[in-house]
Amino acid sequence: MKDISKKKSEMTRNKIKTLLNLIEKCNNIFLEDIKNNENEFKIILREKKPYSKRKYPRRIIISNSHKIKTYSISTYEIHKNKNDDEKYLEIYNVKVEGNYDIKTIANDLKEIIHGRKMKLKFAPIFRFK
Repeated sequence: MKDISKKKSEMTRNKIKTLLNLIEKCNNIFLEDIKNNENEFKIILREKKPYSKRKYPRRIIISNSHKIKTYSISTYEIHKNKNDDEKYLEIYNVKVEGNYDIKTIANDLKEIIHGRKMKLKFAPIFRFK
């Protein structure tokens, strides 16, 4: 049983490494935070400054379930009020179910980072929230 969990843990590290390599190629415009537990891993990205001509920086959350074949990507604009408290305005959210590989997630993330969300091609079954 330990061998299976060790193999699963190594696969998760490889997935996270692949996604972080993609983020690194995007001019290091994001700060990243990684959360991993027995059910899923999440990578939370925070734009250091607004990318391109955007007025507000973005927050992107990538979640990948270990148990079932699903992943989701959510994008938010970060707004601040007078007290410097942050509020998140959701601008995009997709949950993908089905047979996919890490390259699919990486391609979808790359298209979201570069602002081409209307041209995304997702895995066979998808649902918008």
